[in-house]
Amino acid sequence: MVESDLQNVLIDFSALKSGGGCQLALNFIDCISNLNDIEFEKYILLLPRTGPLNKLYLKYPKFKYLLSPSDNIFRRIIFEKCKLNRLYKKNSIGKIFTFFGAGLPHPSNIVSIVVVAYPIICYNDSPFWSYLSFYSKFKLKFKNYIRLKRLSKANKILVETPIMKVRISKVLNKDLEEVQFLKPAPSDFVIKNDKEYYNYIKEFKFIVLSGTSPHKNLWRIPELAIELNKLCINFKFVISVSEKDFLKSLKNRYLGLYLNIKDKFSFVGSIHPSEINSFYEGGDFLVSLSDLESFSNNYMEAWKASVPLIVSDRDFSRTICKDSALYIEPHSPVKSALDIYNYISDIELINRRILIGRKLLEDLPDTKERVNFILEYMNNIS
Repeated sequence: MVESDLQNVLIDFSALKSGGGCQLALNFIDCISNLNDIEFEKYILLLPRTGPLNKLYLKYPKFKYLLSPSDNIFRRIIFEKCKLNRLYKKNSIGKIFTFFGAGLPHPSNIVSIVVVAYPIICYNDSPFWSYLSFYSKFKLKFKNYIRLKRLSKANKILVETPIMKVRISKVLNKDLEEVQFLKPAPSDFVIKNDKEYYNYIKEFKFIVLSGTSPHKNLWRIPELAIELNKLCINFKFVISVSEKDFLKSLKNRYLGLYLNIKDKFSFVGSIHPSEINSFYEGGDFLVSLSDLESFSNNYMEAWKASVPLIVSDRDFSRTICKDSALYIEPHSPVKSALDIYNYISDIELINRRILIGRKLLEDLPDTKERVNFILEYMNNIS
């Protein structure tokens, strides 16, 4: 039980330095700040020192803030081992809500609630692992060991898809009832668009909203681009990383492939959450080649923006997207290119899938509904 004087809630955003999680965190904070009956003094926000979240105290001064040195592993360890417990006591923390991550170390008198979006910890059967070097695989397996050890200390775990619920419960050796299903909400930064797809395009824009983590498979795109080019398609991949970071992510044998077809690529760099809508407006298809996802923001955002989806053929994507997407095998670029070639001219099928995406979107909560669920869930746990 939580001691009666430990009434405050630490909302842990410390793991969110980039990507879709930052968008949802910004929506979450904005929504909470506009609630009439919120006790602002009760909620303390733990922010990373880098990324879109680290200056939130300037925009939302009603909350109390703490900073985590999450940009450096050694400073992070010192922070967690030497400072965190003192901060818990000083701020009368009774509950911790980790927005996304593995959770924070905590004493037994504090309740820890963690939303998990680490598919890598429960997909040992993914093709992703077979494309890693021994060293990379060892490093990630060690990280996963630490994450799982920490997650096992959480009092409550929430996940965003039924398939993650099954996988997480299995890998943590928990009963299914111990893992709570929390429906995701699409980003408020994407404006709902009811447009139809028309085949008037002179140059197809395949937008890729992704970081360079190996499981995102950006290194596969040059080979896919070469195969698409052979089919005489006029296209361009527009990618949300810098060219420098993209080149770093390529495996050596793919660098030459990229240089032979680099005119088919455009790099826009990291996109601030508030600018994400423009990225979708400039795209004709959203491509996700990822081997691992929990509930990708990309799917929900594409549904909302009415941008047709081309995604990797995996259990998580089929469970989430159902009939709203074209499924391709990211590690079979020849077949994938042919599938895309046949798809992009089928206007009737594309619009049918866009409509299915909109229907799937209707089954999801909006930010306010999700926030209310989370607040009620936290208040009812002791």
